[in-house]
Amino acid sequence: MPIFYIVLICYFCLIKSRVYNKIKNEIYIIMKLKNYILCMAAISVLVGCSDNEPILDNPIQPGTALLSMAIDTREVKTKGMTKADDATIDSLSVFVYDANSGALLANKTKQIAAGATTEVDSISVTPGLAKVLVFANVGHAVLEELKKTDFTGALAVTTALDSETMGRFTMSSEIKSVEIRERAYNMMGYSVDDVQAKENGLSIYREPDGTLIKLYRTVARVQLMSVAIDDTDNQFGTTISLTIDSMFLGNVKSRSYIASNKEYLQVEVANTALPANGWWYGSHAFWGDRPYKTPVGDQEGGQTKLEKGLLSHQFDSPIVLTPTNDEKTGVEGKAIDDKQFYIYENALDGVGNTPGYTTYLVLRGTYVYKDKNGDEQTIENRYYPIPINIGKSTQTGVLRPNHQGIMRNNSYDIRVTVFGPGSDEPWLPSNFINFNAKVVVADWYGDVNVPGDLE
Repeated sequence: MPIFYIVLICYFCLIKSRVYNKIKNEIYIIMKLKNYILCMAAISVLVGCSDNEPILDNPIQPGTALLSMAIDTREVKTKGMTKADDATIDSLSVFVYDANSGALLANKTKQIAAGATTEVDSISVTPGLAKVLVFANVGHAVLEELKKTDFTGALAVTTALDSETMGRFTMSSEIKSVEIRERAYNMMGYSVDDVQAKENGLSIYREPDGTLIKLYRTVARVQLMSVAIDDTDNQFGTTISLTIDSMFLGNVKSRSYIASNKEYLQVEVANTALPANGWWYGSHAFWGDRPYKTPVGDQEGGQTKLEKGLLSHQFDSPIVLTPTNDEKTGVEGKAIDDKQFYIYENALDGVGNTPGYTTYLVLRGTYVYKDKNGDEQTIENRYYPIPINIGKSTQTGVLRPNHQGIMRNNSYDIRVTVFGPGSDEPWLPSNFINFNAKVVVADWYGDVNVPGDLE
């Protein structure tokens, strides 16, 4: 083969080899660049998804725990004479305290939509021994006070009677002593199945009688169920008629604690701790030449404040009782005029009270009778003071059996029979001979059941 052709073939082979290597290098560079871009994209995705949190099987961080509460705010189904509004919950507040120091660890309040199931959730707390208090319907001022104090201070917080309104009665739970576990949803009040169904769920408390956390009203209830006359001859003569136009309460404490670590959850403010005007009554009544100041016989309490709308009631129509129409009751088993009074604790044996501080329901009316001479007598502005539960009751109340006086979350249902003219002075003990009164301590269907958890 001529040398020329050999040289030409070698030249083309050399050029082909260089082009091939160049192309190969360019492909290599492109592939390296592609791998770099894909790697950076993967890192960006991981960083963007993590939000600075590690991807763990358990999302709860070490050294912490989560606490939450679910509450069914549908109106509690009640029986008999209980009003639905007696049990309405429109806000729930959870407070968690360190069991040793009493320091406030966490709190959260949630407004509850009517008929809805709502959670107070994602409250981050430090694991350890704790005390948990649950409040319902706490007003803004009281709530702010609770947020600024520790456990001991919380037990000293009081609320005012005129701040209690239908549908927003303050309530509180028992103090729940629990151990909050690390990296868990600490659940209170849930069934075994509910706990097992919850990721990282752990039951730390269950009520002895079921799965519900109970709340107790701060107030008690007083209501007149029936009034009757006895036309049997008495020391004055024979009863012709009794017309009752109104009723009011006297010797009512105006303040109450909202939580308690005492037996039976007593929240009564001691007599000596009441502020000026701490005793309230519901009528412009006069004792001699001065307004009433908690008098019984020669005893008087502190200054009083008139709370006519809160503690008195003018009957829709005067109650007129005669020998042929001798009893008045409420409609369908309810109280007369469906009227309830809501008051704070005043338990005679709770803080060393004397009978002079008894809470009374006082009826006022006009008494007509035939005297011993056969003449008809009419006397107006007669009073019938009914001491509420001054003897220890034999019925079992919700929070305390066999108690006397007024205790929270009980209903005091009064039935009275009048057989005399009463008195022109509401508080005189001698008035008591003019009627018989039966005070039944009803359960009020006691507690407000809250299907709930503290997770």
